[in-house]
Amino acid sequence: MVKVLDTQNCSAELSNLVKTAKEKIILVSPYLQISPTLFNSLKDARSRKVEIILVYRDDKLEGKALDRLNEEKNKLGKIDINILALENLHAKCYLNESMAIITSMNLYQYSQENNYELGMLIKKEDDFGAYGSIYNEISGICRFAQQNKKSLTGAIFDSIKGAFSDLSKCYCIRCRNKIEDNIDRPLCNTCYESWARFKNENFAEKHCFGCGAPSKTTYSKPLCKDCYR
Repeated sequence: MVKVLDTQNCSAELSNLVKTAKEKIILVSPYLQISPTLFNSLKDARSRKVEIILVYRDDKLEGKALDRLNEEKNKLGKIDINILALENLHAKCYLNESMAIITSMNLYQYSQENNYELGMLIKKEDDFGAYGSIYNEISGICRFAQQNKKSLTGAIFDSIKGAFSDLSKCYCIRCRNKIEDNIDRPLCNTCYESWARFKNENFAEKHCFGCGAPSKTTYSKPLCKDCYR
């Protein structure tokens, strides 16, 4: 279930996302001016060995604006946050290993305190497919940003893959156990052995291969309508 967030709840859920993270946090926001409260929460997350990646927009700033940005980056760098820049970034999305927030709200103290914002909270346990789609998009943004910072290695994204390893899994269309992402084999080994006795590719199954939701699928058509689109 998607939860719609107003301004106050956007800030509250972002704080909760950071405080409850156990392995990874990815923050994507064009503008940076972290509030003291959020900074302390990020600092606490780092003390728990939570890895944090932050992507902001590379606007080629000058003068005081550049000084303020560098001050913010230096502050975040001191607590060992991986900071990446990407030109033309406009997305605002924040996620950890169990939830994601898509919102109009920047990581900008003024926005959190004064603007009228709107957002959506998606929990992985409630909608694995939607969460996975968000993660895939954000992961792409991180890869593009990484290309602009050649001093980084693939280690960051190898570690992300480990934290979000369930996203590389799909579901057996008969028993819903997690299986490898191979749409040509949408059954687990046990269910496949049963299916292979007759090999009826149009036999009615129970779940979507992509998201695991209850759905009328078959071996030949293992995806629900939403995942097929």
